[in-house]
Amino acid sequence: IAQIKSTHTTPVCCIGGINRENCGEVIRQGADMLAVISDVFASADENEIKQRCKQLNQQFSRHPG
Repeated sequence: IAQIKSTHTTPVCCIGGINRENCGEVIRQGADMLAVISDVFASADENEIKQRCKQLNQQFSRHPG
């Protein structure tokens, strides 16, 4: 992530294998956006999905770019 950001000005979106446990590190490495699908929608419960989205959103607040 750092290498691509050092040579390009385009925002970096990371996709694949990202979940609530490792998203903080991906953000710290410089990701501007994350695509987190499986981890969010692994539950059929709408409230659980909302909670997972809130948890991911909070990671960006903790690690401002």
